[in-house]
This record gives sequence, C-alpha cells and structure tokens, in this order.
Amino acid sequence: MKEAIPECNEHQVDFEELPRSLELKFPEQLSLWKQQVEEWESDRSKPNPFEVKNEGEYEFGEIASPFVTYVIL
Repeated sequence: MKEAIPECNEHQVDFEELPRSLELKFPEQLSLWKQQVEEWESDRSKPNPFEVKNEGEYEFGEIASPFVTYVIL
C-alpha cells in the first residue's frame, strides 16, 4: 500500500497529461477525430471511429493508438 498510493498519483498525473500532449502534438488529427466521434455518436450509420478495420489499423488512421487511450478518458 505504501508504494501503491504514490504510484497511483503518478499514473493519475500521466493520465491527465495525455489529452494535453495529444493536442500539442496532433492538433489537426485530434480535431478531425473528435469530429468523427461526434458525428458517429449522433448518427450511428456513420463509420465507427473506434472500429478496427484490420489488425493494427483503426478507422481514424495513422495515429490511432493515442486516441484510443484519449477516448477512454
């Protein structure tokens, strides 16, 4: 427990930093991806931005894995 609490705090800081980091590194891709998510949430007939097209590729392209984490936030 002595180690768990400080490690939890450290992970929480990293967890909160992720969206800011993505906004700095990939602003255009993040904006496009957020738009795709909002469109899909309002109309489920649109392509699902979370759906895997094939192994290792996501609907939203080349920087998929950071956004998967971002969305789970």
